[in-house]
Amino acid sequence: MTKLNISDVGYGLMGFTWTPHPTPDDQAFAAMKASIDAGITFWNAGSFYNLPDNPYANLKLIARYFTKYPEDAPKIVLSVKTCVNPANLGVELKPEQIREHIDAVLKALDGKVRVGILEPARMDPAIPVEDVIPVIAEYVKAGKIDGIGLSEVGKETLKRANAVHPIAAVELEFSMTARHIIEDGTAQVAAELGIPVIGYSPFSRGVIAGRYKSAKEGADKLALFGFDQFKEDNLNHNWKLYDKVKAVADAKGATPAQVVLAWIKYQSGRNGNPRIVPIPGATTVERVRENFKPVTLTDEEFADLDTFVRNFKVSGDRYNEHSRKFLSV
Repeated sequence: MTKLNISDVGYGLMGFTWTPHPTPDDQAFAAMKASIDAGITFWNAGSFYNLPDNPYANLKLIARYFTKYPEDAPKIVLSVKTCVNPANLGVELKPEQIREHIDAVLKALDGKVRVGILEPARMDPAIPVEDVIPVIAEYVKAGKIDGIGLSEVGKETLKRANAVHPIAAVELEFSMTARHIIEDGTAQVAAELGIPVIGYSPFSRGVIAGRYKSAKEGADKLALFGFDQFKEDNLNHNWKLYDKVKAVADAKGATPAQVVLAWIKYQSGRNGNPRIVPIPGATTVERVRENFKPVTLTDEEFADLDTFVRNFKVSGDRYNEHSRKFLSV
């Protein structure tokens, strides 16, 4: 497996295309370029990050970027989630389906950039991981991709997968409203195996970063996606996390987003944790520069904030009932 140069913070590209109004190329390209200028070497994408009438939009955007800026391609480790039917978001992990998805990923990228890590976006409880990994490994052995990742798996699946083929990274939700990977031991297993955790949704869908003006506004917009934590009654309670982060940020002369990323980075590689690489998304140069401006917490600042987070009981589950069967498989 190729040694991958993954920066301490990565860049999530979902927001550019999984929306009724995709970001125009000039705006997207400027934001993507700004991430590279900030020293980011890891981008996270998805073959299904699009609406049905715009297939592979996320990957095609990336291909267009590297067509314009081919000199940037060697600087980036690109992780791509796939093996999901974009029409119904069903998991597709039979061998022939895996090959179809990977071939489609490579076709959409058009050779403009290598796939550093190929991830099945979810596992199917009915299909053993031992049947999935060897199919992806065919593409590693053929030199078509550099490494294999997993997403939303539990510690036993991670161990079993790594026994079949080295796992380059595991993508797991990690935020102030989602600390389950530390509580259930998955993070510790990743550390023992030397597998970095790619922490998605570090801002709790934007809530803890101050994206919304109120709990009601956040609930109104996030309820469409079925995230139980962000139903109005739950979010009225969970909003207290934002209030705490905002207070720390104001005292520090930072933004809430910067404080959240600093809280995550503080834990990376410490106290038995694996390396944790948060992947905030942003669609404007201004937000990219804000997210990737280095901010650190003192030991005292971290202890104060982390004590509050650990003692705070989050209201509601991460996902709705339909989605939960594919989590931590």
